[in-house]
Amino acid sequence: MKKINIFLGLGVLLITLSGCGSNGSKHQTSTHNTVTNSSKQFESSSYSNSEKKEKQKPVLNQWGDDIRDPHVTTDSFVAPNFTFKFTKVTTAPHFESDKMDATFYYSFQNTSDKTDKPQNINPSELFYSIIKFQQESDTSIVDLQSGNPDNITDEQEQMELAAQNKVKPGATVNLFDAVELDNTNYPLKAICYDDTTQQDKVGTITLNYKGQ
Repeated sequence: MKKINIFLGLGVLLITLSGCGSNGSKHQTSTHNTVTNSSKQFESSSYSNSEKKEKQKPVLNQWGDDIRDPHVTTDSFVAPNFTFKFTKVTTAPHFESDKMDATFYYSFQNTSDKTDKPQNINPSELFYSIIKFQQESDTSIVDLQSGNPDNITDEQEQMELAAQNKVKPGATVNLFDAVELDNTNYPLKAICYDDTTQQDKVGTITLNYKGQ
């Protein structure tokens, strides 16, 4: 699996997260979610203070889209210009290792078409710059690295490569990636940040992979 360069275009990414201010929109895609909430595969928690919690109430623009500050839902990271949505998580053997990878399907929607600054956005430049994967062990909290699953399919490889293409305003793409697990006893956590400095946490999406 090709490693993704997460440091390209950081200036563009900062604009992506904060450029639209109160005029931005958030619109969650309905793209083929193969996992229902009743399966409890996805959970979320936020790091909001009391003022930010007040902003969790929906605020709609003229199109009926949610324009709150960046926030997490059960399975999504929503910001004014984009939405990342996890749709399926499972495990696969890591290439030439006794470790396991968590493989996940996710969608990326460019919602900047409904802001005052529409822009083409590269998901691969953005994803690992504002999302960090962690997992607990019996003794520690471990930062996880990019995975390299064995026997990746052609479809999965194409979906992984698609993340390197710029997505037009208003468009949604379905993508694939993986991280190497520390163990298979604890869930995978996606820690979402307000910008590429990864200083201010927005919230956490807990990904319970199949077989756990």
